[in-house]
Amino acid sequence: MNDLPDARSFDDYIANYEAKQCIPIKVASIHTYIINPAAEVNSWSSVKSFLFVKLTTVDNIVGWGEAFTFSNEDIITVNYIHNFSKIITNLDSVTPWNFHKLISRDKDRLSDMSHGAARSAFEMALWDIYGKVTKTSLSNILGTSLRSPVSVYANIWSNVSRSNKEVIDKANFVIKEGYRAIKIYPLQNRNIHQAAKLIGDLRDSVGDDVSILLDLACPDDYNVAIKLEPLISSYNPYWYEEPIDGNNIKQLSIIRNQSNFNIVTGESHCGIDHFQTLLKAKAAQILNPDIAAVGGIIEMLAIAKAAFELDVKISPHCWNSMTVSAAVMIHLCAVIPNSDMAEIFPDYFISSHQYCHTQIKPINGKMEVLDEPGIGVSMNLEAITKQAHSIRSTILI
Repeated sequence: MNDLPDARSFDDYIANYEAKQCIPIKVASIHTYIINPAAEVNSWSSVKSFLFVKLTTVDNIVGWGEAFTFSNEDIITVNYIHNFSKIITNLDSVTPWNFHKLISRDKDRLSDMSHGAARSAFEMALWDIYGKVTKTSLSNILGTSLRSPVSVYANIWSNVSRSNKEVIDKANFVIKEGYRAIKIYPLQNRNIHQAAKLIGDLRDSVGDDVSILLDLACPDDYNVAIKLEPLISSYNPYWYEEPIDGNNIKQLSIIRNQSNFNIVTGESHCGIDHFQTLLKAKAAQILNPDIAAVGGIIEMLAIAKAAFELDVKISPHCWNSMTVSAAVMIHLCAVIPNSDMAEIFPDYFISSHQYCHTQIKPINGKMEVLDEPGIGVSMNLEAITKQAHSIRSTILI
C-alpha cells in the first residue's frame, strides 16, 4: 500500500492527491443530528448517543459522517462542525484532501478530542460524496483492497455490573451470532484474583479457538496489569488494552517491556503527534485510535503508515453506531496493510438498524467491505430526523 502517506511528507501527499483527483464539489448545507437512544430498553447494555453529519452539495449529492460522542460535550463537537463552514465557503471544490490541509493549520486544536471528532465526521462525509461522484467505494479510492472480508471482534461491555456467568453466557451468545473474538472488561468491579477467575472460566467455556481480548480500562496503578498477567498467561489472551492511561507513555512503555502480552492503546487520542510519541517510545504493539475521533481518514492513514514502518498494528476503536463509522472502519481495515481486528458492538445493531437500511453482519468472525460508491451505507433520513433530539443546520449556498 505505497499510497499511504508518510508522516514526513504529509503535505506533499495531500497536494499530490488534490491535484490528481480534485473534482468540483461545492457544499451547500451542513446538518447535524444527535440521536439519544438511552431510553431504549436493552437487555445487556445501554446505548450511547450518536452524532451524524449530513453534507449536501449544490448538485444534491449527500454525504454522511459520524462523530464520536462525549458525555455532555456533544454540543462542542456540533459547534466545531458548523464552524467548518467558515473555512470552506470560498473553496471552488471541497475534497477530503484540501479540507484536511486547511483544518490542520489550526495546530492548537489538533489534540482536542471534540475537534478531532468533528474533523472525523466532516471528512467522512466528504469521502462519501467523493465516492458517489466518482462512483467508487471508499476502499477503492484509498487503494487496492488487501483483504475482504475483514476480521472483527465483539465488544461485550455493559454499563451494568455482570456476574461471571452472565459475561460467559453473553460471550457464547455472540459466538453463535458469528464472532470469533470477544473483548471483556475483567477488572470491572473485580479485584485481580476475581478478574483472573473470570478469564479462566471464560476460556474454559469458549475453548481455545476464540480470541479473548482484555480491556483493563486504565487502572491508576500500572502494577495491576503486571500482577494480573502471571495469573492469566496460561489462558492466552490476545491483547492487553489500556493497562494504564494512554497519556502516561513512560509507564506504558515500562509495561510493554515487562509484559509478554500485546499492549493496546490510543482510543482516547487524536492527531498524529501523540501516536508518533507512542511509537517513538515503543509503548504498544497495537494502536487503536477511534475511527470517529482520530481526526479523519487521512489522519488515520498517516498513523497507520508511521506504525507500519515500526511493525506496529492498527486496530480501529469504534464505540459508535454500527452504521457510518463502522462501515468506514471496515473500508480502512481492508486497505491498511498492518490492520488488526476491527471493533464491533453487537448490542448497537438493534438501535442502528432503525435508521440505517444497510446491515453488516459477521460471518465466522469477519465482515464484508461494502462495495458501493462512497462509504456504502444507506441512511434513513426520515427515521433519523424523527429520533433526533437535536438538529442543527447551516446553509452555505
